[in-house]
Amino acid sequence: MLAVATSLSACLITRTEEVRVPTPLTRPRIQDVQGLTTPRLGALLQVDGTDGNTVEFRVPVDDDAVNDPLQFQFFVNDDRDCVPQDGGPSCEPVSRLGAVPSNGTTRRTINKSFLVSDLDLGCNRIELYVSSAFRIEGNFHTPVRDGDVDFRTWWVFVRSPSGTLPTTDGGVVDPVEACRHLVQP
Repeated sequence: MLAVATSLSACLITRTEEVRVPTPLTRPRIQDVQGLTTPRLGALLQVDGTDGNTVEFRVPVDDDAVNDPLQFQFFVNDDRDCVPQDGGPSCEPVSRLGAVPSNGTTRRTINKSFLVSDLDLGCNRIELYVSSAFRIEGNFHTPVRDGDVDFRTWWVFVRSPSGTLPTTDGGVVDPVEACRHLVQP
């Protein structure tokens, strides 16, 4: 009986190591705030293609991981993962990866400007992707951790330097009409 009691007491040893539960993932969130977000989400921006003109972006992003870095990437008219070039395809994004340092608060602001002369005449799609970290391979749209990404799209209509964009029939292209299948209400 003593042998049975001794062996049972040996089974009562408890674990002393701490079990860590992974922190839930909260992705960054691009915000549309009146008076702060420029240009506003969902709006069609119209600009003249005059040399020196710029399109300015000021985009607030909320991220609960206040001590983590925030990376962002803009893509301009990027319809495919890779672009054919001399010497082989290039999968490089149009602009390089940017970063916004942690500031101890939930809200951070991304600022970026584009020269209008670098955009095409007519409709241009500009996309912004944000994450705590992107994979530096492939199409640069993929975060290191699944689900850790937010993105938005802006449409910018660039007029010729004369202020119009002629059509083949001699008329003038209406920006809203030209981009209507692209811009969501």
